[in-house]
Amino acid sequence: MSNSDLPVQIGDVIKLSETDYRYGVGALRMRVQLVGDVSLEDGIRWVQLIGVQINYDGRDGVTRHIQARLVALLRPGSVIRPVRLARPAPPPHPTGGDADPEQRT
Repeated sequence: MSNSDLPVQIGDVIKLSETDYRYGVGALRMRVQLVGDVSLEDGIRWVQLIGVQINYDGRDGVTRHIQARLVALLRPGSVIRPVRLARPAPPPHPTGGDADPEQRT
C-alpha cells in the first residue's frame, strides 16, 4: 500500500482514542506532518505518523511519533482534512503584456 492510498495526508488532523495508537495514553488529536510506512504486525496494519499534538485548548503541543491502526483512520470523523483552496492565477494585463504600461519606456 502506497502513501497515496492511505486515508491520511500531511496537514490532516487526526483524532484517535487510546486504543487506536501504540503506547498511547488517552485520546490524541494531532496535525500530521509526515506519513510514514505501513507495517503489518499480528494481523494489524499500523501507519507511522509524525505530527504536532493539539492540546485541549486548541494550541499546538509537542511533536509526536506514533503508530496508528489503519482501520482507526478509516472511521468517519477520525481524519479531518482542512479545506485547501487553489490560488487563482492573476488576471492577464489589459495590454496583453506582463509589465505595467506606466513603467514602459
